[in-house]
Amino acid sequence: MDVKHTDPARSRSPRNLTGVYLDVLHEIATSGTSFKDKNALLTGVGKGSIGVEILKGLLQGGARVVITTSRYSRASVEYYQGIYHQCGSRDSSLTVVPFNQGSKQDVEALVDYVYSNLGMDLDYILPFAAIPENGREIDGIDDRSELAHRVMLVNLLRLLGAVKNKKASRHIVTRPTQVILPLSPNHGLFGNDGLYSESKISLETLFQRWNSEPWGEYLCLAGAVIGWIRGTGLMGATNVVAHITQVEPIWADLNGGMDRLADLAEITTKIRLEIHHQSDLRLAIARDNAADFKIVNGIEVEPSVRFRLLLLRPVPTTAAASPNSKDPMLSRS
Repeated sequence: MDVKHTDPARSRSPRNLTGVYLDVLHEIATSGTSFKDKNALLTGVGKGSIGVEILKGLLQGGARVVITTSRYSRASVEYYQGIYHQCGSRDSSLTVVPFNQGSKQDVEALVDYVYSNLGMDLDYILPFAAIPENGREIDGIDDRSELAHRVMLVNLLRLLGAVKNKKASRHIVTRPTQVILPLSPNHGLFGNDGLYSESKISLETLFQRWNSEPWGEYLCLAGAVIGWIRGTGLMGATNVVAHITQVEPIWADLNGGMDRLADLAEITTKIRLEIHHQSDLRLAIARDNAADFKIVNGIEVEPSVRFRLLLLRPVPTTAAASPNSKDPMLSRS
């Protein structure tokens, strides 16, 4: 893990940003953190995603959150309603809106809805929406690759530009919006992923444009280079160093050294195959043990010891019967 300045000259500064980051993580773990009176916009908040874990942390901290979904239905809204009931705290709210990040019209309408209808000024933007492009080599670039590139790069920039325009038209220059850019160590290391690496590496140009273009007083940038994870959140740690990103963009390399492996694709493939092999082996052993147990004790006999997964769930501090949302679907019984 390495947190550094985006300017190579500044990165050699004796100030250790990685140490600051670790101190902040320790403070959050021991004292907690608060997002009271903070407004956040999240895209890419599907089940099992990083965004879902960030959403939970923001709601527990009391933030007002707007999330988008490309699959707007009663089932998806009820899923987010369950998250709010589980993690919502005092003063927190959750608004779910349908959104197609591949559409310029939707991008403009979303930002207008947040600033005009909801009356929010965004403190955080986490644009994590993405489209997988597996199995596409250089001679297989197709319309899906172009759509993914539009979602993960072109319209992400449009989203930031639209927020900048709203803040400029309202003369909001003392509350820059913190943007967490989802970067990647995959600069072609894996291969067979269409324009994914091109989309991610192109986001890195924003760090230079922050200095060369006049929108730095409206948006702050922090780049999170995300490695191989299991759906953990990033927001808690990056938010608390926001005062640093108001001075200059910050690069948070959280990829665990993946970019230093020349044969990364081969290594990760080998690891995945080994994990699947161990999983199949343990499943076969469990089924064999279950069959033996039934033969010896009979089908109706319950085993004396059961193995259960212990889930530690946060205790919500809100007593609201339903989430404070502008979405009429969330207010239905």
